[in-house]
Amino acid sequence: MVAGTWHASLAAPTGAVVLVLHLETVDGGDLRGSLDSPSRGVEGIVLSNLLLDGDILRFDVPAVAGQFEGTVAPGAQRIEGRWKQPMGAADLVWHRGAAPTDLLPQRPQTPTPPFPYSVEEIAIDSASGIRLACTANLPPADGPMPGVVLLTVAGENDRDQSFAGHHFFAVIADHLARHGVASLRCDDRGVGGSTGSLYETTYAALAQDALAMRDRLASLPSVDAARVGFAGNSEGAAIGPMAAVADDRTAFVVLLAGPGLLGREAILGQTLRLAAMSGYNDAQKDALREQADAFFAVLDTVEDDDDAMAQLAALEEAATVEPPRAALLAGGDPEARRRLFVSPWYRSSAQHDAAAVLRQLRIPVLALTGSLDPVLPADQNLPPILEALIAAPTDDVTVEVLPGVNHLLQPAETGHPAEYARIDTTVAPAVLRRLSDWIGARFIE
Repeated sequence: MVAGTWHASLAAPTGAVVLVLHLETVDGGDLRGSLDSPSRGVEGIVLSNLLLDGDILRFDVPAVAGQFEGTVAPGAQRIEGRWKQPMGAADLVWHRGAAPTDLLPQRPQTPTPPFPYSVEEIAIDSASGIRLACTANLPPADGPMPGVVLLTVAGENDRDQSFAGHHFFAVIADHLARHGVASLRCDDRGVGGSTGSLYETTYAALAQDALAMRDRLASLPSVDAARVGFAGNSEGAAIGPMAAVADDRTAFVVLLAGPGLLGREAILGQTLRLAAMSGYNDAQKDALREQADAFFAVLDTVEDDDDAMAQLAALEEAATVEPPRAALLAGGDPEARRRLFVSPWYRSSAQHDAAAVLRQLRIPVLALTGSLDPVLPADQNLPPILEALIAAPTDDVTVEVLPGVNHLLQPAETGHPAEYARIDTTVAPAVLRRLSDWIGARFIE
């Protein structure tokens, strides 16, 4: 009766929030569901206490402390009811079907054909039998031309680093191709057409994936193998240098909002900054620090995943303060969130020493960070990046802060992650210009 996809628009102080509800019938006739918010860039939020009693539908959304109760209209094309959260309540009407495109965020920079360059779909075999599904953008020149491998932020990303209707890497690749630079971008492990599992791998294995991507791009007839480098955003800016250090055939590295600190320091700093931006007081921030110490102690000392998850569950139960946005991780499922924390991927991210890797680079490096980046802020990450690169055996280092740019390279007002989905511009024009100018000055003849 109600299985399928539904959409609704919820009035909010910051503007209408588009919601998409997914309901399915499982064995025994029970309902299972999840909630997306395309206008907030959130997918797969877990529903609980989901029940259809006659024509009355009820469910809770623990991740946002939300509740809905409504009546399924005759014909099962509408569900009319009431949405409640601690800050208030509002009428909400669900309509059967996917959200119309005019309700979805508009992203004017998203490239649309016809393109003045060629686009090729490429499959790459990486280590341990992993196959990566990728797209190459190739300018019309016969070559040889420089090339860039684009490496994504943390988490499971498709090749375009898509989020909330934005296609960040598609925009960057389009800009590069129009300025004579080839590029390759791939779905992360376990995403889209790529095999494997991101969370069951380590940073070292991801660096091997990056090298396989570089080798494939370098093998294309129009690309100069001696002028292929990496450009990574956030976590990608950690993986790119690792790959470059492991194989000296890399021509350059670009760090876009990259880390300069030990992984766990970056994670704690991000948590505290978002807490400050969200109105937490000093006592709450002190509690977050203490909880983080206990959290990382478990990851450091408990190797067995099930044992570690049990100890993390006990820490969560005893916690007096919830980290900002933590409830949204893993779709709001506490068990899945703990499984993420004990994964090889998360453990290796917490242990990664960015500066130690950067000190080994022998090639040109461009590091760009936005002034409104609360995730890896310029004042905390660029000094250790610069210090490491000064100590490195490279004599071509460019480190810059871009005014008014956030962690995902958008022009922003505050930089808070809650803004990402509300910003129509995908990549700040200043980022695009600086990237193509820097590569062009060094690698386009």
